[in-house]
Amino acid sequence: MVVLIPLLRVPVQVDLLDVLTNWLDAVNQGFLSSSDGRDNLPEFTSTECQQDFQKLHLLRSKIGDLIDASSQDDNPHEDLERLLQEYYSCLKEFEERGFPSSSGLPTKLEWKSAVSGVMSGHKGLLWEQCSVLWNLASLEASKGSRQDNSKKGWMQANKCYQMAFSYMNHLNELLEKTTPYATATAFDHNDNSDADFQSFIVSFWEHTLSAKAQMAAYEKSASMNRPRQMLLAKLAQGAVSLWEKAENSMTLLQQHERQLSISDSSAQQHHSIKQWALLAQAWSQYTRCLAEYHESIVHQEKDQQGELFARLELSLQHGNGCLDLVNTGELLEDQFQYKLPQLLEEIRETYNALLASGTVVNDGIDLREIRPELVSKGRSNLPSAMESGTQRLFANLIGPAGRKAIDEFNKAVDQSVSEMSDLAKKKSTEAREELARINLPHSLVAYEQEQSGGGIPPNLWQRVDKIQKSNCISMLKRDLWNLRDMAEEAQRVFTKTKKELQEDVDMDSLFRQQHPGYKGTDVQQIQVSFRQALSTYESLLQKSQEGDSLLLTRLEKLDQDPKFKLLQFGKSQLDRLLPGNHGSNEDPYKKQAPDASFDTAPLKRVVVELSNLLDERETTMRDVHQAVRDYDIKSSISGINPDSPSAAEEYEAAVKLAHKKAVSPLDYELRVNISEQNRLVAKIMQQNDRFVAARGQINNDNPGSNSAPSGSCIAMIEEALDEIETLTKHLTEGKHFYNVVIPKLEQLKQQVSNASARLTADRCEYDESYSAKRRQQEKEDELMAKRIAEEPNSMPHTTNNDLTSQQNGVLTQNGGQQNNNNPHSQPGVYPVDHTEPQVRVDDDKVASLIAMDFDPDKVVRALVKYDNNFDAALNELIS
Repeated sequence: MVVLIPLLRVPVQVDLLDVLTNWLDAVNQGFLSSSDGRDNLPEFTSTECQQDFQKLHLLRSKIGDLIDASSQDDNPHEDLERLLQEYYSCLKEFEERGFPSSSGLPTKLEWKSAVSGVMSGHKGLLWEQCSVLWNLASLEASKGSRQDNSKKGWMQANKCYQMAFSYMNHLNELLEKTTPYATATAFDHNDNSDADFQSFIVSFWEHTLSAKAQMAAYEKSASMNRPRQMLLAKLAQGAVSLWEKAENSMTLLQQHERQLSISDSSAQQHHSIKQWALLAQAWSQYTRCLAEYHESIVHQEKDQQGELFARLELSLQHGNGCLDLVNTGELLEDQFQYKLPQLLEEIRETYNALLASGTVVNDGIDLREIRPELVSKGRSNLPSAMESGTQRLFANLIGPAGRKAIDEFNKAVDQSVSEMSDLAKKKSTEAREELARINLPHSLVAYEQEQSGGGIPPNLWQRVDKIQKSNCISMLKRDLWNLRDMAEEAQRVFTKTKKELQEDVDMDSLFRQQHPGYKGTDVQQIQVSFRQALSTYESLLQKSQEGDSLLLTRLEKLDQDPKFKLLQFGKSQLDRLLPGNHGSNEDPYKKQAPDASFDTAPLKRVVVELSNLLDERETTMRDVHQAVRDYDIKSSISGINPDSPSAAEEYEAAVKLAHKKAVSPLDYELRVNISEQNRLVAKIMQQNDRFVAARGQINNDNPGSNSAPSGSCIAMIEEALDEIETLTKHLTEGKHFYNVVIPKLEQLKQQVSNASARLTADRCEYDESYSAKRRQQEKEDELMAKRIAEEPNSMPHTTNNDLTSQQNGVLTQNGGQQNNNNPHSQPGVYPVDHTEPQVRVDDDKVASLIAMDFDPDKVVRALVKYDNNFDAALNELIS
């Protein structure tokens, strides 16, 4: 059974977010231009509108899910109409922002055709709008068909069909802006053309939905208690013309279809079109029957027997015609199954009664034409929810000026952070160098251990033991060599990418030299972003290589520096290297008298404070980096109108204020930290002087003490441990750096390769086109030469006097040299006066004019005369 309402089109799921992102990225990289002849390409990045892409993708996906659900229970979901209208509004705004209208997207957006059931797709958002309008028309028509047969129901059905007609009319208007469907007269079943949007199909549904709205108005009037028969006749007659137009659309389409080979994939379409044509024809006959019937009742009320009989005859004729079509095509419309037989029975009774009376004379009666009454006042405007701008899209766009302001902010912040980081490192290094110069805190540790009886301090041995058990030094060597391999891989990818960019430039330059007419994409422009990224990576790799070199240098020391060998000693060996204050570990319980010791607690406390201060500084710098990453500069400039005359000043002021808010508090915190360092270092120096003096006195009082070697050994062990921790930290940072950079370099290399492939494809396409034109030109030249050779009589007649004159002219020009060659031995060859400017005849134009059956010599003369002006030469030849 074929229902006389348009079915829903079903979207095929696709990652619309990915499609739009890829297209916009290609536009920003200079690979694409407008495919619609427009010049309003987007001036923003895909990052700025990811939320908008996501919204469009989710709307399309949700629409597909609801349509699938509706097909299972034959009842459209109540939210489907709202989502379709919202999707249409978004599509309009995307189109206004410069996104592809009729074509240009990298991937087709496919839908399942309502007519043919075949998947078809297009690469523009306008086609999405067409699908939305089609589905909205289908929903309205479906709502109209589900209304009850009450007066109120028919009124609502009329509104629904009117709205469905409006949607279909807007769809037709959209299609007129596109190619090739606006002018199509037949389907091509072998390509991806969309049957739903064929001009005859859309026209059929326009007239059908308008006719159904007309019939709803008729049924509403017929449902009144005392219906006006004249109005009913006019309403039915108004529907007749609409059904005839719908029938005509199907008839024309069938004529064209008969000229095509219908494949299995279009069998559904072919069957639907056949049934629709029968339905339109049946409705046309049915409404004619109704119009004549109601007009007959008007004649009956006026006691016009002859007119009554004639109208009844016409009504029976059209009614029986409709019944024949119904029986032929199995058209299961309610009007045809129930109302038509009842109507025909009533008409036959009246008609037979008149025949039986014998009083009716039908000869010579001229029936007046029934004037139609059309209820449709044309299409309605689309609902306000479908207007562009109602969905508040692209709220995060900042435009070129805004992006420039953000770049300036980032540069200023990066510079400030870099300066703060350098200052923090410098001051921390100064503090550590000051402590190392006076052998702190190693001397304190050694002194305290001496006082406690000697041997390696327990906490120090725990660190050494941990390194020995984890085989840390061997692992460190291995990781250092792995880091070098990663650095070489990063450098290899970088070098290969840079080389490919240069090869593209060289290839493009060579191709343009060989093909001066080539106007393809500017390689230099495309490579701007690539080279900027490559320059950034080059700077990063250079700095990392410097750090890697330092790490490798330290690696060599692991086997050579004595302090690292200490880390391989056992505890007993280290204990012997670190004796007590009496120079022996034999009596660990024998300690120096209490009055001879020095209270190291104040000095130790200040050293710990300084150590904590340096740790706080590192935390502060991490906070600085995190703060500038998290700072929302977009909100600071979002309120600025980029079109304002003072926009530049406003952006500059906003950037300065944002920079101050982002950096100043942390910069102040850092400077307070550095100021505290100066105070603590000064205090440590004072305490250390007392400690050194006291320790010297103790050593004088205890000549057998061995504190100096003890402090030196502990210092060496702690330095070795600290350096290993530093190496481990730097190794971790280096590995993290390369784990991040190498994939990004690979991604950049892939982007460069993709760009190179597109450029190569463009050149190949041009080269093929150029070669094709060249072959065509050679073919035309060959045909021209053949034609000239076959027409020897076409040469102009030359008299002896003319020949002598020409020869004399050539003799004079050649400086008296005799020239026996006939200047007319070949067409188009004439004596040349070198004192006059020469005109080189265009071979293409010669071939074109000769192809019009003009004499070759006259063609050459005309082109020479008018300096290769084709139109002027053609006028000369015609005249």
